[in-house]
Amino acid sequence: DAIGISSSSNTITLEDNAMVIDDCDVNDVGSKFTGVGASGTNGVFSDSAFNGLTLNGTTISGYDTGVHKELGVLSLIGDADITGDAYGIYTDDVEVYSLGASVAADTTDGVGLYLLNSDDTWIYPLDVEGNVGVFANNSVFRWDNLGTGVSDATTALKTEDSTGSIENMTF
Repeated sequence: DAIGISSSSNTITLEDNAMVIDDCDVNDVGSKFTGVGASGTNGVFSDSAFNGLTLNGTTISGYDTGVHKELGVLSLIGDADITGDAYGIYTDDVEVYSLGASVAADTTDGVGLYLLNSDDTWIYPLDVEGNVGVFANNSVFRWDNLGTGVSDATTALKTEDSTGSIENMTF
């Protein structure tokens, strides 16, 4: 059985790795993670298949990558707001579920949400900013903005070797 950790309403300012997750499920509600904008940094880092990460109303900013998650499940709910310079969120082999979140990255070359090797991604709705809002690479996705999500990205969706659908978008 996985160990579960609940976190709520924390304010954490660290240059790198404000939260590192290894072999446990984390459910955060309303915390704020802030970095100093240094290159190569992560706000939240997890690379274990045994991790489930839920960000509920969580705000992350000031990092090169807001959330770096490999393997497992990532859930974004409750107006989670994740910002990074290169990536708001970078995932590899992660099931991603979003219900009412925002992701943002640098408008010159950043990606709001990068999906690599995701077998299952459900996004309802998602606000995106960056050079690319969502980049799906070798992934399966469904992005339905339900008429409320907005893309302020230069390119809302970029795909490579992926299948999916995009519905009810506002550009």
